[in-house]
Amino acid sequence: MVEKYHQLVRSTDTLTTYRIYVDLAPEHTLQMVFGSTGHPLRIESTTEFFNDTLNGAMYGDRIDADRLAEGFTALDSWITINAGSDAHAGLPLDKDTDGSVLRSKRYRKSPLARADGLVPADVKQVVDFKMQPGYLGNIRGTTILCVDCAWSVLGGTKGVTTDNMVLIAQISTTGVLSYELNLQIGRPGGGFVRYVAMGPQGDEIQHPALDNRPQRLRR
Repeated sequence: MVEKYHQLVRSTDTLTTYRIYVDLAPEHTLQMVFGSTGHPLRIESTTEFFNDTLNGAMYGDRIDADRLAEGFTALDSWITINAGSDAHAGLPLDKDTDGSVLRSKRYRKSPLARADGLVPADVKQVVDFKMQPGYLGNIRGTTILCVDCAWSVLGGTKGVTTDNMVLIAQISTTGVLSYELNLQIGRPGGGFVRYVAMGPQGDEIQHPALDNRPQRLRR
């Protein structure tokens, strides 16, 4: 599920912040987002990703919760497994009923001042395997692409509500967002299943929602 988290209208363009969630079945856990040979992992925009170079981070669990309302920290681009800061889990705005920590002057006229898509939580540390999301740091860029990489949390995790929606990325851009994603999902009682964007092999399952690239770019 892709949520339009925020839109900032500027003099020459509109910066849109998107959040990408995985909608899990009850009692299932998200273990890993991965790219492998035959299953590239790609997050891409037609223009550069927006990054807050002062307080931003490459991973959601590294965002300092005490600085979320400062500058453009809340609109930073990052990847994650559930965490929206080092002290919050992310959840869709329409499920957020506990108010907002974004009460600074910058957000006082924004819907984020009423609901911020964050809930206090003991977040798990995101573990990366050969991930090099440099364009989510201080380097400008439009594409994250890898074929031997993953980000995960040990033991997997569920969403923070009974809907079991797990946040995996927040991307801000003035362009068109597209992605090609692959997931490893933990089953209740043990074992896992892998859902892929294209070309399933063996027990893998292809899921159309994992590939939203334009049709002409698909294999």
